Amino acid sequence: MPTIRQPTPLKYAVILIFTAVILFLAVRLIWYSLESVTRPAPGFVAAYAASRLLLEGESVSRFYDDDWFAAQVSRFEPAIYDIYVNPPTAALLMLPFAPMPYALARAVWTAVNIIGLVIMFFWLVRQLRFTGVWVPLLALLVLCYQPIYANIAYGQLYLFLLALSLLAWHGYRQQQDGLTGVVLGLMACFKLAGLFLWLLLLAQKRWRAIAWGIATGVGLVLLTLPWLGIAAWERHMVVVMTLNSQPERLVTAYQTWLSFTGHFFVWEARWNPAPLFNQPALWGLLNWFGMALFLALSTAVAYRTRPVTTSAPVSVSTADLLFAAFTILGVVLGPLSLDYHFPLLLLPVFILVAWLRAEGSPARWLLLSLGIVLIAADLPYRSPRLAEGIWAILAYPKLYGSLLLWGLAITGAMRSANLSRRT
Repeated sequence: MPTIRQPTPLKYAVILIFTAVILFLAVRLIWYSLESVTRPAPGFVAAYAASRLLLEGESVSRFYDDDWFAAQVSRFEPAIYDIYVNPPTAALLMLPFAPMPYALARAVWTAVNIIGLVIMFFWLVRQLRFTGVWVPLLALLVLCYQPIYANIAYGQLYLFLLALSLLAWHGYRQQQDGLTGVVLGLMACFKLAGLFLWLLLLAQKRWRAIAWGIATGVGLVLLTLPWLGIAAWERHMVVVMTLNSQPERLVTAYQTWLSFTGHFFVWEARWNPAPLFNQPALWGLLNWFGMALFLALSTAVAYRTRPVTTSAPVSVSTADLLFAAFTILGVVLGPLSLDYHFPLLLLPVFILVAWLRAEGSPARWLLLSLGIVLIAADLPYRSPRLAEGIWAILAYPKLYGSLLLWGLAITGAMRSANLSRRT
């Protein structure tokens, strides 16, 4: 009869320490969430105000009048100045909460976010087949992930968008084109999110998914047009056309490629008074060249990759790594990405951890760990000391971490694709 190994006292101690730390961090997150509900903050109040105004019969086109909309926001948060830049259809998101008093709506929204985060965590663990010590290690990562705390502090929508992103990924890897397209159509209509994932579908000729996405987006716009009005879409298009040129995008709070390149080469009296050089033409060149390079390389790899043929992948596939890469680009190449946008990168992080679990090398693990720390840590990149001259090179940790993850995902997809051709 085989003998059953009993856990040693050291193993018991490690298990107890892990459990205690996770419980402490979970309580800390809950306590932080409870405190956040009582603190005035922009974010949720703008989404709530938009849905509330919609129920009250206000014209959505007026939402893009910044002073008027900020005055409406002050009805619920007198100390907050917030504006509306989202698509008109984003005003639909908070309709279930709009009939509630503001304080109650924010509390319920925060609770929904926490519950949803727990569900998403265990769903990802199951999808990527994490077991054993990986589960508590990933729980520690999530509980220490600063962008989650930022999302909760502002009552933002990016945990909700993470849930949609998980659905799109599930449909993509399972060849469920209808699910993939419908979810991407909704993400585009609600927050202009996931836009580069359409490029991934195009490169891989996933025409059915693209058709489903277009039908969903166009259908939602047409269905709500009598309520939202065409004037609202006209005003929104004006906002979209000016996003990249707004000077506030140059501050280090925006962890984007646009902000990174612009912060060093564009002078602006209020937002960027001490760039390294004042060369706006060079900024334009670097910004567009970098974006084109990232997208071209990613698209080329996606184009050369075989489509997924299995409905139940056993391990992380080339398709998963490509989905991760394009998700990352959707965050860092956008003009508006603040820290609370980066919960969207939890999916790429989980995918890369699952990939390296099977095919990792010390160098790759080191790069992944560095990338995760740069994104997840609460670093003082907004400090005025890092806003001037060459010191601003230290002010973009989340961008650097994201590009490290993108590099790992792309090289992993290239390697996986080459291996699949050999076999």
